[in-house]
Amino acid sequence: MAKHPDLCCVFLCCVGTFLLSKSFSHSKPSITQPQPWPTSFLPHFSTTIDFPYGDLDPLEDIVQQHEVAFIMFYAPWCAKSRELRWQFEQAAKFIGNKVKFISINCWWPAGQCRHRYSFYSYPHLYVKLQLLELFTYQGIPAAEHIVAFLDSFLRPMTYIASHTQLVEFLTKADTTVVGYFNMSSSNTSDYNQFYYASLRILANDPYNNIPFGVITSRHIASVYKVITSSPTIMLSRSIKDTLVYPGNSNFTTSEIVKWIFKHKQENIVEWIVHSGMKTLNLNKHIKQGPTVILFTAIDPIAGPNLYSNILREVALDYFNCDNKDKVDEIIKNSIYMRWRSIQSKSKQRSNCTKFWSSQETEQDKKCCLSVVVHDFQQQSQKHNVCDVCISNLMNRYEHCGFGIPLSSLSLNPAKLRPTNTHYCQNMVINYNTLSRISACCGSHETDDIMTHLGRPVDLYVKTGHQKHVQHMCNILRLNRLQGYQNTINHKLSSLKQEKFGDFTGLGCRTNKTVNFIAMDLKYHKVFATRLGVGKEGSLVLVDDRNEANYIMKKEFIKNNIVKFISNFTNNELRPDLRSSSSSTLSGSIAGKHQLISEVTTDSFQDIVLHKSKDVVLYYYTSWCGFCTAFSHTFLAVARYFQDEHNVVFARINADKNDLPWQYKGSSFPSIVIFPANRKSYSSTYPDDLPKTIPNLVNFVLRHAQKAVKMKAGLKMCSKNCISRNRQSALKLIMYLQKELVGLKSKAQDLEKYIEKLKVKVKLKEGRRDVEKETCSVVNLLKSKVEMLMGYLLVLRTRINRKTTHVQSAKMLRMRLLGNVGQIEKKDMAAILDHHERHVTQKLKKMTMLKL
Repeated sequence: MAKHPDLCCVFLCCVGTFLLSKSFSHSKPSITQPQPWPTSFLPHFSTTIDFPYGDLDPLEDIVQQHEVAFIMFYAPWCAKSRELRWQFEQAAKFIGNKVKFISINCWWPAGQCRHRYSFYSYPHLYVKLQLLELFTYQGIPAAEHIVAFLDSFLRPMTYIASHTQLVEFLTKADTTVVGYFNMSSSNTSDYNQFYYASLRILANDPYNNIPFGVITSRHIASVYKVITSSPTIMLSRSIKDTLVYPGNSNFTTSEIVKWIFKHKQENIVEWIVHSGMKTLNLNKHIKQGPTVILFTAIDPIAGPNLYSNILREVALDYFNCDNKDKVDEIIKNSIYMRWRSIQSKSKQRSNCTKFWSSQETEQDKKCCLSVVVHDFQQQSQKHNVCDVCISNLMNRYEHCGFGIPLSSLSLNPAKLRPTNTHYCQNMVINYNTLSRISACCGSHETDDIMTHLGRPVDLYVKTGHQKHVQHMCNILRLNRLQGYQNTINHKLSSLKQEKFGDFTGLGCRTNKTVNFIAMDLKYHKVFATRLGVGKEGSLVLVDDRNEANYIMKKEFIKNNIVKFISNFTNNELRPDLRSSSSSTLSGSIAGKHQLISEVTTDSFQDIVLHKSKDVVLYYYTSWCGFCTAFSHTFLAVARYFQDEHNVVFARINADKNDLPWQYKGSSFPSIVIFPANRKSYSSTYPDDLPKTIPNLVNFVLRHAQKAVKMKAGLKMCSKNCISRNRQSALKLIMYLQKELVGLKSKAQDLEKYIEKLKVKVKLKEGRRDVEKETCSVVNLLKSKVEMLMGYLLVLRTRINRKTTHVQSAKMLRMRLLGNVGQIEKKDMAAILDHHERHVTQKLKKMTMLKL
């Protein structure tokens, strides 16, 4: 060891490390609780399949069984995930018989989902189809929006079999895609590519979707010359010309989608929907120019929105630059479709009222469905009609057998032959601890069981009609559950197509062209509130360039909308400014004088722009943390000036009150003083100066009236301070009077000299034999006289200014004399007389100024 001391050091370090590890191993056990095992995220009675451990292996098997699955990746601690859970469950109850709902805990560290996907936020919603990729749901996370999206996803294309259906299809959107395929051919690859393209377009934007349609009639396809062969895709646009997919392009999904996005027409009225993340979608539209924003509740499962339809008709007329008949036809068809939608909704409400009343009277009866089991091998009129009944032991199914897929009943026609027996053949189809489904089958004539609309209808058709009525009523019930009013404005159902003359094509004839967008009032009400509106069908025009907002306060009808836009184009609208509902006062009260006044948009003119008062205005917002800390400083300064009634301290909530652009605050908190009689010379407190009480008092005094400064100075002065200021005032008076006497003497001498010059000029001009040299002397004397007259005017101005200063100094002296207190005023008068005699003697000794 002696030869190798480094080895000794290494040995000692190892021993020390070993001893330290032993000592720490015997320390107190960790008080941190182990991570709890995940539990089910949804209720035990939920129809949704939940994977709390983040398993992904069973997902493919479930998709193979149900074709379509709606998946939610969640984190159990996430507030948004917990909020979405109820909406997810409501959507599963409504459309769970068509789409399988699956929830996966993608936060559990040991789960497969956590290892495969890297999510930076939760939750995420996806749609999974067999043999296809995941489609992201980008809509509003609410039950009605999820149901509408999935319903469109199940039927992404409209099948068109008549001319009327084609006209209605081309009317309902500004860009539509129509395809024609030879359905008799066994090769369906072109149709499949078209179908996949419709899914991608729908997943890209559910609200500004481009509808896809397939013409099934060759006769209808031949009417349109652009559709000449199969396969053919036609891109129809409301204002622009119709295009046909080029035949030399590859007929694949990606190429079709690329071609559509390249040539599509932007929606005349575009829906702006925020998914909860920070975006610049609204800012992008507003920056393009003046924008008309419609606030209305999107009810996606109740049909088209009537308010947006009316605004779209006005916008189509606004952009109809060439006065095309095609656009007029679209407007006409849109009016008819809106009228028919209102009639249908009124009838639906009436039918649902009857349906719900019948359901209430038959609550205690058996809940059964009549299912006709056809046996196509038998040519008899007799068929087995099975009454399928459900018994809810745990009230799992709210509406009995409705919503249960009939395919799951496994009614085999081969085993249910028509019989002549008079007894009921009962069989249990499904049985578990929660519910039981049974069927009672018998032989019936199915041709003339009942009649509906004058034609024979069997029990199968009757059941289908009842299911349709109940489906529509369930939609109405879901809307009510989600908070929709379901009111129908019949004033929007007018079939009259109005002509507005000069308004047609106005968007192409002015440099103040407006854009049109719509926003959901139910889930994005914060935007409407910030703009000063809040009711259904509110219309706001935002002019970002001029920082002005305009609100249409009249009824939402076409004529008023046209006048509103025309008046904006002609500069005949006045901006609307938001104002708080009440002008409450804050701060403590000293006597009858309010320390801080709360200013609103309505009271800004009376309080802040008051001519005879200095107003110190404090801009703040409710979300500003610095404002809360600064409020105490501002209140302390206001209390300091509480005896000065010519200074007003006020504050304004800039988040709830709009002001003209010249009075808006640039940052928060900010202080602006508006001086008396000089409101246009307002001053802002410097941002680089600390907001302290001394600095703020100094800022106010620097810009306040002279009377306020003098009074504040006297208030701050002690006896010694008053004595020093009194002496300074006396010296100032003496100096000013001395300068005043000198100026007056100069003015008198100058006047005498000017008179002499004028006499010389007259004498020179009076001589008859005026020579050239004499004329030049005369002109020189005249110019000298004019110059001296100007100088005399300057002297008189200085005399007036000095006289004012003397008066101010004497006023200060009188104020100081009034605040002396114990000092005798006789002594002060003697001092003043001595100074005045001294000034008089000096003035007598002064010599006259000679030029």
